Amino acid sequence: GKGVAGGQEADTEKELGNVAFAAGRFAKALKHFSKAIQLGGESAVFLTNRAAALIRMERFAEALSDVGGALALDGGHIKAWFRKGQALEGLARYADAVAAFEAGLAILPDSPQLVKGIEKARAKLLAAAPGGAGASGGAGAASPPP
Repeated sequence: GKGVAGGQEADTEKELGNVAFAAGRFAKALKHFSKAIQLGGESAVFLTNRAAALIRMERFAEALSDVGGALALDGGHIKAWFRKGQALEGLARYADAVAAFEAGLAILPDSPQLVKGIEKARAKLLAAAPGGAGASGGAGAASPPP
């Protein structure tokens, strides 16, 4: 277990990371979030925040690995499901992205972030499918025009 000092330092690093992220300084944010994980240990919040920075830097595979760790620690962490959807979308795995957003919506059905995310991923899935008619079928898939 980490001492209290380590936890406080980790929270400070997280806050510095959030400030850098908000300012659009993603590489700096990434450094702070990594330091927070180093000091405070793996937490769903730290991992999800780092994933957000990685997504902005288009390092989607690394982001996916972080959200996987976050969800293993806390399967109900909504932001982690959202970032997982974004990371999968970045990897052009649109059907998997839709599934990740759906998993988040199963926990928090009225999340505007997730609703917007799933709409975007579904649109990309349809656009990517041959002939434009989603290969996934299932509920909510648009039927092709006559």
